Amino acid sequence: MIGEKDIMALARKYYPGLGEVYAVTSMGGGACRVLFNDREAVLKFHAHWVRERILLLEDVMRAAYSAGLGAFVFPSKAGTLLVKEGEDVFSLQMALVGEAPAKRDIHVAATFLGRLHRILAKVQHREVKHHLFIGGAGLPELARNQGLMAEAEMAEPAELWLKKGLAQLVHGDPHPANMVLSGEAIRFIDFDSTHVGSPAQEAAFAAFRLVGADTDGITDFAETYGREYPDSGLTPALAGTLALHGVLRRLVFILSERDRGESRWMSDLKNQRRFVEEALQLAVDLQANKGADL
Repeated sequence: MIGEKDIMALARKYYPGLGEVYAVTSMGGGACRVLFNDREAVLKFHAHWVRERILLLEDVMRAAYSAGLGAFVFPSKAGTLLVKEGEDVFSLQMALVGEAPAKRDIHVAATFLGRLHRILAKVQHREVKHHLFIGGAGLPELARNQGLMAEAEMAEPAELWLKKGLAQLVHGDPHPANMVLSGEAIRFIDFDSTHVGSPAQEAAFAAFRLVGADTDGITDFAETYGREYPDSGLTPALAGTLALHGVLRRLVFILSERDRGESRWMSDLKNQRRFVEEALQLAVDLQANKGADL
C-alpha cells in the first residue's frame, strides 16, 4: 500500500473535479478513505489479475450501480472507472454507509444476491475464468491428490451438476464483508473476482459464509434465493454439496500453489481448512436431511 501523500497525489491527478483532498485514512485490504471538500470516497487498489479484464469489470460495476446493487464509481478525468498507474489498477468509489449482514439477515442477503445475479446475466462477456482456476483434472481428483478423500467424494455430485448447470457472470467472492447492508437493502463491493461460473454455487457459498454449517439457515437462504432467481437451479438439497465444492476449490488451489513453491496464499490456509471441514459436515447433514438427488 502506498503512502498518504501518494494517495493524495493520485486523487488530485485523476479526479481534479472533486476538489481538494483533505485527509486519507487506510482501511486495510488495499483500500483507503479519501476526504474531499464535501464528500467521502474510497480509493481501492484492485487485484493484479484485474489488469487483464478492466473493460469487463467496468461493465459489471456500471450494471451493479445502475440496478442499485453496487457503489457509485467516480469517472477519472479520462472517463474511465478504473485507472492504470504503473503496475497498479485503482478506482475511486463513493463511500457506502452500512454494515456487513449477519445471520439474522438471511432473507435480505439471499434476495439481493439473486437480484445481482439476474443483472449480471445480462452483461455481455467473454469467457473469464476464476482467478483460483486450476487447469487439468477436475476438482475431486485434485482433492484426492491432496489426501482429501471424503471431501472429494462428497464434491463429486456437485462437479457433475455444475457441468450441466447454468453458467454466467457472477460476483466471485460474495462473503459478508463484500456486502453492505443499509436498512432493507444490500449493495455489493469488490467485484475483482468476477468470472463466468455457477450462480447456484455462488449462492450456496454466500449462504455458507453467512450462516456457517447451520442447515436451517442454509435451507432458508437457498429457498429465498431460489424464489428470486429460479433460473439458477439452486435448491436446499443442492446447497450443501455446492457450498463444499466452492470452499474446497479454494483450499485445493492454495495447496496446489504451495506445491509449486508459491506462498502468497498460505496465510489463508488455516481458515480454508476450517471452512472445508465445516462445509463437509454441512453437506453430509443436508444430504441426510433432504435426500439430495443431484
